[in-house]
Formats: sequence, C-alpha cells, structure tokens
Amino acid sequence: MITSNGGGALGAVSIAEGQTVVTQVAASGAPGVTITYTIAGGVDAGRFTINPVTGQLSFVAAPDFEAPADSDGDNLYEVIVSASDGSFTDTQTLNVSVGDRSVAARLIAPDGFAGGIGGTTAVFLTSGFQDIRIIDAPGRIALSGAPGGDDIIRFAGAASAYTITRVGSRVEIADGDTRVSIPVSPTGINVVFADGVRTLAIVGSNLQIGSQVATNTAAVITAPAEPGPLPDLADPDARGRLIVAEGSPVIVDGNVDVFGTSFDAETFTIVGGDVAIRGGFTGGNDTIGFDEPASAYTAVRVGSNVFIEGGDTRVSIPISPGGVILLFGSDQR
Repeated sequence: MITSNGGGALGAVSIAEGQTVVTQVAASGAPGVTITYTIAGGVDAGRFTINPVTGQLSFVAAPDFEAPADSDGDNLYEVIVSASDGSFTDTQTLNVSVGDRSVAARLIAPDGFAGGIGGTTAVFLTSGFQDIRIIDAPGRIALSGAPGGDDIIRFAGAASAYTITRVGSRVEIADGDTRVSIPVSPTGINVVFADGVRTLAIVGSNLQIGSQVATNTAAVITAPAEPGPLPDLADPDARGRLIVAEGSPVIVDGNVDVFGTSFDAETFTIVGGDVAIRGGFTGGNDTIGFDEPASAYTAVRVGSNVFIEGGDTRVSIPISPGGVILLFGSDQR
C-alpha cells in the first residue's frame, strides 16, 4: 500500500541538517477511499510529526549534525510510518540520515570591483567588469553570474602550474589544493597567470583556454600566452559584499563590506584593502586575521568603531560587548 521511498517495509531518506521536511509518504488505495497517515513507532518517533492528510513527514525541530538527537547519536534516525484506509494498514520503517550542511562564504562583486579572494567561497559576478585575484590558499572558489569578455581572473604562478578540466559548461582550474570553477561563455574571459594572459571561451562546441581545448580529463595548461593589453575598467569606489560563514575561513583583499552573524564563529583574514565590518561579529567567537605582525598596524577608536591601519590595509571594526579575536600571525589579541 505504501509506495514512497521504495514502497517496501524498509526505506531510506537522506537530508541535510537545518531543515525540517523529511519526505512525502504516499500510499495507494481503492478509488474514493481516504488514506490517513500516522507515526506508528520507531526508536526516534518522538522527533517526528506527520500530516495525517498529506503524509508529509517532518522533524519536530530541525536536526543539527553537530548535535545529533537520535537514540544512539549517529545522525541516523529511525521512525515507522503508517498508512491506513480504514480497512487495511501498511507500515514502513524509515531510516533518516542527516548530513552535514556545507556552508561557503559568498562574495558579491559589483560592476567595477577589483579584489582578491581565497578559501572556499562562492563569487557572484555581474554583467559588468570585475577583476578577481585568486589568492593561493586551500579551498574551492565557484564563480557564477555573468562573466563577460572584459572580466579578469588572476592566478598566482605560471599557467603550467595548473590543470584545466571541463565540467559541463564550466571549467575547473586547479593547482592541487586551490580549485576554481569558472562558467564559460562565447564572449570569453581573461585568465591571467604570471607568464601571461589566455582567453577562456566557448569556441564552436569546445571550451578553450587560448588554443588548448579543455576535456573531461584534467590536463596541464600548455596554451601559449596571448598578446594584447588587459582592460583597465576597475572602479576605485566599487565595494564588494562578503558574507562569511562558520567553518568556511576565507582570505580577502580589496574594498569590501563584511557581514557575519551574531551567533556563529566566523573567521576571515585580510591581506589588503579597505575592509568594513558591517553586521554580525557580536558573539565573541569571531576571528579576524591579519597577514603582518601587530607592530605593523596602528589602532584608533572613533565613536563606536576601531580602525586598524597598516600598509595598504584599513579595517573598521564595530565595538561590541562580545568582542572579536584579532590574530596577527600566531599572536592573538
């Protein structure tokens, strides 16, 4: 009678932490017969609720992967669901697996933005001009939006230090621990290495970096550099928006407004630019890193903010009761 999740006596469902909806229990019956859904048991039955009419099974409270609430604490919840038409009742034991939710920081780059980003981050581009420097740090950077012919993506080191792989309509450029996923368009994008520029574009049915065709197998970039100047369209007043996330430390360079939360422990490192902390960072567990020793910076309080300056770095941090951890190399303040 129960047809959902395989329709057998035992079914399996996987969801990410932080959501309540688990699955839609469905059953078949005679025409015109009303089916009623209930929870019939299971060691974790108290963690669930079910809509008797629609069969939607939900957690009473959204599960937390880091704090499992199932009977044996392994993020695998057991519940038995029941469907009845008044004459016949069918049951199904569901094992609900709760997975860790991977949260990446997000950088929103407006028209004219020029800056650097490193670590696991989602970067959103506009149809205008952006100049993005990939900071050589472990992580995966995924670009999305509308990269165009004038946009610039900069990598550290020579092109031969990187591989390129085609993944659908995108390519992934990687040097081992730094991976960058880039959407490809017919108008192309300027990819800059220490030994010159290559155009990344759709050419016919191929995705090419310069004269080299990207395939589904990772290959070292061997395409020669191309002549020609790069566009100079950066707007010094353009400011990016960086939304940081717990468990996803990032590195940033450029004129950026940073937003966090008041309850998670977020970490990011500043290597240059005019950076303003705009929201969050009030829980006392957030960390802001700097790439120079403390002696390279000055600090001054102006109203409810502290300004830290040194070299080409200027950071404004709002004062809060919870405070924030400042990390200068291994020197914590």
